[in-house]
Amino acid sequence: MTMAIFCQALPIRQIKVPNRRGQCGAALVELSIVLVLFMVPLLLGVIEVGRLIYTYKTLVHQAHHTARYLSVQVPGQNHASAICLFKTGKLQDTCLASESLLPGFNNVKFELTIGDASNSAGQKGISTGNASYPAHVNVVTITANKYPYTFTFSDLFNAPSMVFGPVSSTYRQVN
Repeated sequence: MTMAIFCQALPIRQIKVPNRRGQCGAALVELSIVLVLFMVPLLLGVIEVGRLIYTYKTLVHQAHHTARYLSVQVPGQNHASAICLFKTGKLQDTCLASESLLPGFNNVKFELTIGDASNSAGQKGISTGNASYPAHVNVVTITANKYPYTFTFSDLFNAPSMVFGPVSSTYRQVN
């Protein structure tokens, strides 16, 4: 009974709202402007950073595996198959440009060098031990240099291409 008295005591007022018919799609338009101006460039940047990291990790991974392969080979042998291993990820004597893991491997500026006891005076051996027991350890080094990275959306943002510095891997050669 007290509830009925309380409800009757407060009159219900209607608040007049101005006409909003001209603002029906304003929130949708504002959302689309925010998405286009802020979210799309952010998404494109995240995609490019992901590609950049993938490319770098592929270079490091391929240098590592190629140096590991050559570490168990006789110095100076199997360099052609090692180059194919680096470029394609497959151990074969000849490699096609279409099988490359990354598109820049076939660029003329890209340099892939193999240094081991057969072709580099600096790689002949590392002196270890002492005067009584001299020893040399042969090493093999794979260096990938000047890999050209082209941004996917370079036409949209006028982004210049980028060149990776030297990525190398060194292993002790057992033969």
